Amino acid sequence: GDDTQVKMSKSLGNVVDPVELAARFGTDALRFYLIDSIPTGGDGEFSLELFVDHCNTHLANKLGNLASRTVKLVHNGYAGATPPEWAPEAFADPAVREAFAALTAAAEAAAEEVPKASEEIRLDDALASAWRVVERANEFVDRSRPWDLAKDPARRAEFGTALNALLETLRLVATWAWPVIPGKSEELWRLLGLPGTPAEQRGDAARPAFGAPAARTLGEPVILFPRVDLKAPAGGPPAKAK
Repeated sequence: GDDTQVKMSKSLGNVVDPVELAARFGTDALRFYLIDSIPTGGDGEFSLELFVDHCNTHLANKLGNLASRTVKLVHNGYAGATPPEWAPEAFADPAVREAFAALTAAAEAAAEEVPKASEEIRLDDALASAWRVVERANEFVDRSRPWDLAKDPARRAEFGTALNALLETLRLVATWAWPVIPGKSEELWRLLGLPGTPAEQRGDAARPAFGAPAARTLGEPVILFPRVDLKAPAGGPPAKAK
């Protein structure tokens, strides 16, 4: 055979026990890494460092951070209830309007791409499409700076609109990511105070519906995806939201 190909074997000491990994880091994180970073049906490499880096980047930093920032802002600005405002035309800054347009366009694209890629068993493509929306949402947060909007009563329309755009983004991502991270998607769904489950969202219910939502109360802020530290002992106390 080809000498450059190193097979997994016990004698080489490069075997990774998936049961042990799932117990330590959670089945959702492991499933997400394997599906997102390895083309469906293709070969890929696995190392603990790659796995941890991938989960910290995509789950903790991108999605987890978006969820915790959004929910905290809704608790601080609206006592945990969904904002009544929806006025995208109120965004004064052209850069914010541009970021908002990029976010809604990415969501519309993902609403087409995610189901199609899933049906064709291109699960890595489905996740990539969903996470592009997460990235556009984080860019929108960075540009709109809702924590600054919160301080100015004259900008209430912008503040509420920004939060509603982010809440809808999180609802969509929970729906799209459910097949891969069902436990975390359901946790996010409850955090968003939504009725039913992400698994039940089909057809129009799984499509973007940006606007002022029906009034509902959000859950208490939690850290959905604690950052993984390889040096930390396994089985430590659960991370608390600051």
